[in-house]
Amino acid sequence: MKTMLQGKNDRWPIIRLRWGRILALIIALPLFLAYVGSYAYLSRRGMREAEKSGLKFFFYVPLDDPALRRNDLRKQGQLVTLFSPLNWIDRTFFGGTHPCTGVTLTLAGKPAEEQVVIKP
Repeated sequence: MKTMLQGKNDRWPIIRLRWGRILALIIALPLFLAYVGSYAYLSRRGMREAEKSGLKFFFYVPLDDPALRRNDLRKQGQLVTLFSPLNWIDRTFFGGTHPCTGVTLTLAGKPAEEQVVIKP
């Protein structure tokens, strides 16, 4: 009789551990799938827009976003940081491209100075 009770007592910690792992999997799996799915959606949309516009790098935010027009790249920078592990995997194994990490919206070069010719 004693061996039967010992067998039952030994199983309870394993069952509790299994339920904990199942619960962690139930919580972690949808979060992971949402992370990967949002990366896939935003990066592929950005890559399509970059290809249409002739850009080398892509944006996670849409190109017609008003914040992007004001040279406000905070959201883009946050998304670049958030998705950097997945972007590395995408570039290494699936041929993805780099996201844009900075833009300078200024004139290229200095304007030509007018030359004033004084005739004697």
